[in-house]
Amino acid sequence: MNNTKALLLVALFVSSLVYADHIPVNGSNHHSVRNCRGYAVGRAFGLNPNNWSTGGCPLEDLGLSEIPETYFDIVTQSSLENLLFNVRVGDLILWGEGATHAAYVVQIGDWMQASNVNNVLVDQVKNSNGVHSRGVSLQWAIDNAAGLEPDALATLYTGLFFDRAENGFGGTTGQIKIGPTQDTSPVTIESGFADHHTLDAVDDGELRDGYVRLFYQWEDADGFFSGEKSVAAPDAHLTTGTISYTAQFHKEFNITAQATYMYSSEEGIIELGGIPYTGQIIKKVEEGHSIELSAPNRTIAGITHLFTYWKEDGNLLSYSQSITYSPDDHANVTAHFNSYKPTKVVGRGLTGGGRTPLGFTWT
Repeated sequence: MNNTKALLLVALFVSSLVYADHIPVNGSNHHSVRNCRGYAVGRAFGLNPNNWSTGGCPLEDLGLSEIPETYFDIVTQSSLENLLFNVRVGDLILWGEGATHAAYVVQIGDWMQASNVNNVLVDQVKNSNGVHSRGVSLQWAIDNAAGLEPDALATLYTGLFFDRAENGFGGTTGQIKIGPTQDTSPVTIESGFADHHTLDAVDDGELRDGYVRLFYQWEDADGFFSGEKSVAAPDAHLTTGTISYTAQFHKEFNITAQATYMYSSEEGIIELGGIPYTGQIIKKVEEGHSIELSAPNRTIAGITHLFTYWKEDGNLLSYSQSITYSPDDHANVTAHFNSYKPTKVVGRGLTGGGRTPLGFTWT
């Protein structure tokens, strides 16, 4: 191996040692002198230190100059002893109330020895270069800060984030499911900041308020986000409060169609989508959709039945023999015909008394 290759391998090896536990770049400011706060806040929101990603954090840029009070309760501690008494796993330990440095608490050993600064373990990022220190004692962090003692604790607010799911058709009989909870719509559950609960439009295909409900999309404040009946809630909580999701449904209409003939005991024929059906037919039609109906003319036993008009629930619908029908509710649709009998039938070769030709007239 030549000297150039050897030097290159040594350089790569040394680089891998230095950066093996290095937090990846997160935005333009992540490696600024402010990144210790960004790291500590990200950890409090559940970001994985082994696979750093901002997917579960409200802050797009974790290069923070202060701890955001929107999400954290920051309490100044009167002494280091008082801080050690109040600290909990998941808290942020702050220097200069967060203006100087911040570290994330990962472990507290023997609770009876909490006053021992070596008993509290933290993860932190060093301000000067972003190097990651994990599982170090609070005493180590204090020494690393040139002996400066922390003076405050920051605790992530809980119980301030909620997700709400409801059915778009309203009413009080519908069911909806969000996360593990299924109940009468609407349903609101408490949510962690990074939680993306599963939404489920469980009323799809169910009879509610006189209509079978057919799910077609989920909406949030920005409108459509999914056409899947069961889907993970997409939104992160950018502020405290409630995020609402609405399952939208179409109604399913029952359409009864038939034809009526005069002077005939035979049932009428209706064509649905070009396919003939005899007698009364019932078709289920989704709201916003249409069907093709046609009523063909017929001659039965010498009587001609000519289409006249369509009626819907007794009201005139159309004079067109073939129609595209878009219902807006359950309906009864009937094709009406005028029926024409021959006025006279001459019996060829038939005679009566005195050889008078016989004729027949419809009555």
